[in-house]
Amino acid sequence: MAEVAVHIPSERTHGTWVDYALRMEALRRRAHREELRALKQVRVCLLPHQIEAAHAVIHRMGCRAILADEVGLGKTIEAGIVIKEMVLRGLVRSVLILTPASLTLQWAAEMREKFDMEFHVSRDRYGWREDRVIASIDLAKRPEHAALITSRAWDMVVVDEAHRLKNRATQNHRLVREIRKKYLLLLTATPVQNSLREIYNLIDLVKPGLLGTYREFERRYFGDRKGVEVVNAEELRSLLSRVMVRHRRREVFTGFSERIVRTHLIPMGRAERKVYDALRSIIHGWGPEDRLRIISFQRAATSSPHAVRKMLWRALDREKSPELLELYAIAAGTGDAGKWDGLRRIVDGTDDKVLVFTSFVATQDYLLTKLADEGVYGVGFRGGMSAGEKADAMREFRERAQVMVATDAGAEGLNVQFARVLVNYDLPWNPMKVEQRIGRVHRIGQEKDVFIFNLAYRDTVEEYILEILDRKINLFRNVVGELDMILGLLGPGRSLEAMILEVLESARTEEEVREGFRRIGVKLERVREAYERIKDFNEKVFERFDLAGVEGL
Repeated sequence: MAEVAVHIPSERTHGTWVDYALRMEALRRRAHREELRALKQVRVCLLPHQIEAAHAVIHRMGCRAILADEVGLGKTIEAGIVIKEMVLRGLVRSVLILTPASLTLQWAAEMREKFDMEFHVSRDRYGWREDRVIASIDLAKRPEHAALITSRAWDMVVVDEAHRLKNRATQNHRLVREIRKKYLLLLTATPVQNSLREIYNLIDLVKPGLLGTYREFERRYFGDRKGVEVVNAEELRSLLSRVMVRHRRREVFTGFSERIVRTHLIPMGRAERKVYDALRSIIHGWGPEDRLRIISFQRAATSSPHAVRKMLWRALDREKSPELLELYAIAAGTGDAGKWDGLRRIVDGTDDKVLVFTSFVATQDYLLTKLADEGVYGVGFRGGMSAGEKADAMREFRERAQVMVATDAGAEGLNVQFARVLVNYDLPWNPMKVEQRIGRVHRIGQEKDVFIFNLAYRDTVEEYILEILDRKINLFRNVVGELDMILGLLGPGRSLEAMILEVLESARTEEEVREGFRRIGVKLERVREAYERIKDFNEKVFERFDLAGVEGL
C-alpha cells in the first residue's frame, strides 16, 4: 500500500431507483388489495424485493419458509414485515428469535426502531417466560435452557444464520426441531455450503415430508455421490419455490454504487514515534488481565497524542506508575498529530460532505478545534449526546456543515446517504465495526459512488491491521453483511481481535510482530477463499432456479 494523492471525481449516480419506484408502486397497490397492513406501520424505507418476499411467505408459504436472499438485501427487514403482519392479524403473539450472540442486540434494535416491537433479550433462564424473546442460539441450546424453551409452545420461531442448522446431528438442529411452533422462518444467504443434503435438512425443518425421505431425495436429485451436482433441477426448483425465497444482488441492483478506496500511509512525527515505541515497551510487561488496556493504549497511540494523554491521565489517577508518568511526560510534549495534514488535504480536495470516524472523544475534540481554526464548519456526533442533540447535529451536517466527526459509540443509527466521502481517521481492531462505519454511508439507497479514505501510521500495528483487512479479506469492497460470514469461518470463539492480542502479547521485537501479522493474514486468506467456494457453490446450485418470491407482477 502506498500513499495516494487526494482526488475525488465528480459524482456518478446510478439509475436503478426510477425502476425501483415503479415496482414499489405496483407492490403497494397489490399490498393494499391483499391487506398487508404492516407496510403502513413500519419505520423504514422498504424495497420492492423485500415486499415481494413478505408476500410470498405470508400468502404462498403459510409462514413456514426459508428467506435466502443473497448477503446485503435485507432478510431481517423481510422477517420483520412478516412478524409485524402476523401480529397485526392476531395470528401471532409469542415470537422467539434465535441468532448468533453478536447479533442479538442488533435484532432487538431493528425490531424496536423499524417495527415498533419490543423484544426481551434473554440472558438467563427467566427470559423464556416472555412472549417476545431474542436470544443467542448458543445460549438456547444449553440443556437447562433448551428444556424451558421446549416446555412451552411458540407461535413463531425465527432463526438467523440458519445455515448453522445444516447438520441434523447438531444441538442447533435438534433444538429447532424440538421447539413446538406454528410458524418457522429460517434466514440464510448460503442455504448450501458443501452438499445438497444441507438444503434437505433445512427444508425438512420448515416443511417435513416435502422432499420425501432423505434416501428418496438423494436418489432423485443427487448427480454425484457427494451431492454437489444437481439432476432433475426443474422438479427440485418447483419444490423449493414452495418454501424458499431467494433474490440475487445482480437482479435487484443492476447499478449499485461503488466503493472507491484510498489509503494514506503517514510517517509518524519524532515525538509520536517516541510515545508509540515507549508504549510498546511497557505493554510487554503487562499480563493477560491487562488485555483491554493493551488494546486501548495501542489504538490511542495511532489515533492522536491527545487520545494518549487523556488515557494516561485517567490511568495515573488510579496508579502512580513511574513508567506511565514518564510516558505522560513524553506525550505532553507532542504537538499536532501527523494524520491531521492528511485529513486537511481530503477536506480541501472536495466540495462534498465528509464523515470522519474516530474511536476517541479526545481525538474528536482535537479535530473539531483544528477544523474551526481552518475555517471549516464541522459538527460532532458521539454516544453521550441526547437524542435531541444528535438530531440537531444531523440537521446541521445535512444543511450547513461540511464535516461531521463521529465516534463509534455515536454511530448506531447514523444514516448519512447524502454524504459520499468517509474518512477512517483511526481503525478499530474489530472489522465488524469498520463495516458498520462504511454502512453509515454506503447502504441501500446510496445512489452515488462512495469514497473511503483510510489514514494509517506507517510501520505501526495500525498499518499491519489495515493490510490484512484490505488485502486478505477485501474488507472495504465487501458487500455489507459478507464480513460476518467470512469471520464466522474462523471457528467458534475465534475473533480477529483475539488473534491480534496473541501476537502483541508474545512478540518481543518488531520483526516478531510483523511475522505474527503475516500468519494472521494467511489464516484470513484461507477463510476468505473458503467463503468464496461456499458462495460459488450456492450460485451453482441455484443458478437455474427462479425463487424470487411473488409471481405475476
